[in-house]
Order: sequence, then structure tokens, then C-alpha cells
Amino acid sequence: MGRIAMDQYFKLLRAPEEITRCNVEIRRIITHLRDEEHFLRHHEDRVRLADPVLAHQIAIHRNIRGRFNSLHRQRLAAISKLKGFSGNVQPGISLDTGPGSPGSCCPSAPTAASFASANSIGRGLTLTTEEVELEGEQQDDEEEAQEQEDEADLLAVIMDKANSRSYDKEAWSPPPPPPTTSAPVPDDADAHVNGDRSRHLSPTV
Repeated sequence: MGRIAMDQYFKLLRAPEEITRCNVEIRRIITHLRDEEHFLRHHEDRVRLADPVLAHQIAIHRNIRGRFNSLHRQRLAAISKLKGFSGNVQPGISLDTGPGSPGSCCPSAPTAASFASANSIGRGLTLTTEEVELEGEQQDDEEEAQEQEDEADLLAVIMDKANSRSYDKEAWSPPPPPPTTSAPVPDDADAHVNGDRSRHLSPTV
């Protein structure tokens, strides 16, 4: 009991430090999501005329990353609504501006799609209709998977009980009765019995 109280005490002492670290990481993630979308969209438009195949591959990669970014925005929105949240959900300025990094591309005139994405991240993390539908489908899939898992567990319990009952019946089954056939009489004994009978039945002279 004393060890648990000590652990809880030191966790409470480190709580302000962890809250500060989480607030920094949340804003860093939001900034990275915005910069990555700007980066991929900028290079997709840049190589569209010179190399359409490469532009198509960049678009595929951007769409895949966008799906994951939608999930990240949903989680960040849920975190920002927690009681006592003290972080900042406004995207900042990335310090990593080296070649190939998402922060290296800072378009002066962002497109309408990127502006809408930045607003969805910065202004309360509002979810789009597609993201709401995706979240509903995920919840339905999770509920269906949970129901199937519960049914499988119930079936396993029933099968275990049935197998244990059949095993108990086999273990406690009565032994088979002994055979009732009489033992055969030896030939010498038959002759002796027949001789005695003939002696008693023979007439006297």
C-alpha cells in the first residue's frame, strides 16, 4: 500500500512536466500535418506538366497520407475537448526547413483545399462530413467485431462444457458384466458319472 502511494505521489509531481511536453507535441503534430499537405500538393503541381506519371504517384501518396491525417485530426479534436486541456491547436512554424522536409515548402498563396485543411486543424479541429461518416463506419466495424468475438467466446465455453461432460461419462461408465457361459465338463468325469449310473441301474442276478 505504501509503494502504491509513493508511485502516485511521484506521478503527481511529474504531471505538470508531462502536460507541458504533451502540449508541445500536439502543436508539433498539427504543424506537421499542415506542412506535409502543402509540401506534397506543391510538388504534385510542380511536376504535373513535366512528368504526369510522377505527379500521379505523388497524388496517390498524398491521398493515403490524407486518410491517416483525418484519423489524427479526429484524435486531436477529442483531446482538445477534454476537461482541463491547456494546449494550443493553432499550427505553428516548423524549424526544420532543410531540403526534403515538409517545412521546406511554404507557398505564398495556398490553394483552397489546403486553406480548408488548415482551418479544420486550427479552428477547433472541425470534422468534415466524410470524416464523420468514416468515424461512424469504424465504430460499426468495431461493434460488429466485438459481437463476433463475444459469440466465439460463448461458443468455446459451450464446447468445453460439452466435452467435459462426455469425458466424465466415459470415465465413470460401469465395467461390462462377466460372461455367463458354464465351464465344459471333462470327458473322464462324464465317463465316471455314466458308469455310476449304469451300476445303479443294472439288474441284480
